[in-house]
Amino acid sequence: QDRANPGSAKTQHPKIHIHTNKHINFKIKSSSTMFSVLEDHLTSLSGSPLAGEFLSNFITFFFGGTFYYFLLAGFSYYYIFIRYKDHYAPKFDTTQFEVTREIKTCLWNLFGEALLVSPLKMIVLRYSMTYHDFSQYGLSYFLVSLVLFWAWVETWTYWAHRWLHSVPFLYRRFHYVHHSFVATSPFAGFAFHPVDSFLQAVPTYTASFFFPVYWPLTMLHTVMISIWSVSIHDHVPMMPCKLFLYAPHHTIHHDEGRMKNYGLFTSIWDRIMNTYEDPDHIYFGYKDAKVHQTKIYEFKTGLVGDRKRQERLEKMQKRKSM
Repeated sequence: QDRANPGSAKTQHPKIHIHTNKHINFKIKSSSTMFSVLEDHLTSLSGSPLAGEFLSNFITFFFGGTFYYFLLAGFSYYYIFIRYKDHYAPKFDTTQFEVTREIKTCLWNLFGEALLVSPLKMIVLRYSMTYHDFSQYGLSYFLVSLVLFWAWVETWTYWAHRWLHSVPFLYRRFHYVHHSFVATSPFAGFAFHPVDSFLQAVPTYTASFFFPVYWPLTMLHTVMISIWSVSIHDHVPMMPCKLFLYAPHHTIHHDEGRMKNYGLFTSIWDRIMNTYEDPDHIYFGYKDAKVHQTKIYEFKTGLVGDRKRQERLEKMQKRKSM
């Protein structure tokens, strides 16, 4: 009957669902009403959905990151070095801090990184395997993806950080901006060159190009990195497990010429590649520290010096005096 009267009825075609993150006009709406309103407003002002999305990402990253930075670093600085300094760092000379320069560097970094991360986020949401519906893959896959995501980020962040030290151009041009701060305060946590910071953030955003990643996991990870980055610059050994690279590990890392402790959260890659150094000798008088040294970790001649370095310097001075 249909062949005889092809116009008498509509032919039923099977519906084909193609999984994609792309939307009309390449515009991806924010899941948050507040951010969605901001994006719509910027789109109407610019006349372009892409421009509106970029500006929304930029404003959210820069101003949100700035607020978050001052909240985290300010609280850490007040709590450890003002309110409870006698407990956490009684022997630490805070006059060596360069807080003003750290803050200026941080604001420059946040502005530059916002310019770099905003388009990367737009690309990730369109062309990667990022997903927003938790039920799409379920709990079992999410737990597997946690391990995959952690392994991916830990591996590439370790090597990116190590290359920033081992390639002279990368160190002089980019990473030295961060290492110019020797006696670091919590405000040094975001004080990077924007390119340096971006290179170390790329693994977090690119994991979803290789396996599906739940988008809130990506966002949660960026929050965790921010908290960790502030905490590892306060010099206080409050983390009991050396599987993780906590503050004294990073104090060693900031010592000039010490190619040690490159990892992000854990010491696994540092142990595998023989770049791990134990932090027990880092001590500023923290009263709950498990290991107490009679000689306080000191900052000499503008550089970080630990107990072992001071012993070597004393031996050299004795030889010269003979």
